[in-house]
Amino acid sequence: MDEIKSHAFGINHDKRTRLREMNVFVLDNSLRESTVAQTAGHTLHNKIEILDEIKKCGFDNLLVGAFGGMLEKDRRVDDAFCENLGDHLNRADMADAWNYAFTDISDNMTIVDKQATAMAYGEDNLPAGLQKCQKYGIDSAIIEIDIKFTKTVPMTEVIECLTFLLTWANANFKPLGKSKDRRRHMVNLRDLSVAMMVCPQRALDFVEAVAKLPKEIRPSGILFEESLGEYFGDEVANWTSAIRNVMDRNDWKSEFQRNAESCDGMLFYHVHEEYGLANATVLDALAAGADGMWCGLSEEGAPMGHACSAVALTNLYRLGNEYVKAKYNTKNLVNAARKVSIATTGKPVPSKQIVYGSAAEDVCFSFSSINHGKREDDVDYDGNGVVNDYDKFSIATTLIGMNDQPVRVSTLASSDMITTRLKQCFGDNTCFSDVRSQELLVEIKRRLMNNIKEEYMQIPQLGKLWNDVFPDDSLQWSNDD
Repeated sequence: MDEIKSHAFGINHDKRTRLREMNVFVLDNSLRESTVAQTAGHTLHNKIEILDEIKKCGFDNLLVGAFGGMLEKDRRVDDAFCENLGDHLNRADMADAWNYAFTDISDNMTIVDKQATAMAYGEDNLPAGLQKCQKYGIDSAIIEIDIKFTKTVPMTEVIECLTFLLTWANANFKPLGKSKDRRRHMVNLRDLSVAMMVCPQRALDFVEAVAKLPKEIRPSGILFEESLGEYFGDEVANWTSAIRNVMDRNDWKSEFQRNAESCDGMLFYHVHEEYGLANATVLDALAAGADGMWCGLSEEGAPMGHACSAVALTNLYRLGNEYVKAKYNTKNLVNAARKVSIATTGKPVPSKQIVYGSAAEDVCFSFSSINHGKREDDVDYDGNGVVNDYDKFSIATTLIGMNDQPVRVSTLASSDMITTRLKQCFGDNTCFSDVRSQELLVEIKRRLMNNIKEEYMQIPQLGKLWNDVFPDDSLQWSNDD
């Protein structure tokens, strides 16, 4: 076939190169996103627990809260947490971290037929969220706007309102610490996925108008959401590149990609989970021009969850992104995501949760042609023409740093895998051999054919199976195992 030019057919090298070489900004939203629409929300103690896990991962840009539309009549746990934000950050040794909170662009709009036609702004019409940002000493505001809902408000009025809020925040928020040069206010296009169906030009016109603001007023970047979780990766990529192109054409290019210490012209993506598309679209958005994502460590969020940083950063690591490897404490991602999930739900993490479920660590097969099998040493799995450590990536050994990856006991395990698992659970024993492990596999299959269904990964269950098959060489274990 003439169209096949190399041994790696169909690989998107441009996309992989971008994902491998880009700087990646994580605007951590663990304190807020993970509690959205949970049947039991965060307690104040949960937020303190979660802050500790954020610290362990090296995240230093934190979304710390979203405040209601009324000052005192709509207090949330976010308010109680942010009232003592400085103390919490100092305790976690994160005093230099950047902190952000959400505010609506206006709490007082004229609405006709369910459509905003005007928005009030000024000293007498400050959004409650912005006032609380000032009150709690927040560094920077995330100003949220719904493009479709406000599409009949004159663009000049929208920009005047935004300009007023940005100017007021710069003048009235508490002074920044010595290590921080300028505020990192941003604007979130909260309904972009809907707007791109209904009024796409309005969305792009708004981005252009923001890009044209004077630099001393202009936000540091644009956030946007795929709030429905139903669009394909190439569709999200089209929106991303369209926004990026508008920003670039108006001299609002990403300084972050040129210099990771300079945060201007940034573009961030956030997506809710609904139909199984979310995590892949994050990579598509990044490849199409986004600088990073705003998300929590774990997938909890509205309504079925969201694409989280633990999964995104794991994918970027396995693709060879050296910035991710150097900037973030990736070895802590898995355990931190588990703890955030448990703090949020009060329940164990499902074992089959991708990346940070316990099953993600297992070796499942002795063959290499399927995931969780032993990878061959000489195969260029990512098709870049070089065989290196990233071709041997595994969550357990590469990301977490395990020296002894758990072996899964199943009917597809080989006898040598069962022997390895016996040694992992009970230590070296001259009774263990591949021949005897094969007998254990035969017994497992016999029991299944007789409708006896058990798992044998844990010490008590595996030990009992052994003792049933080899009673003369019985094993002992503690009740605590």
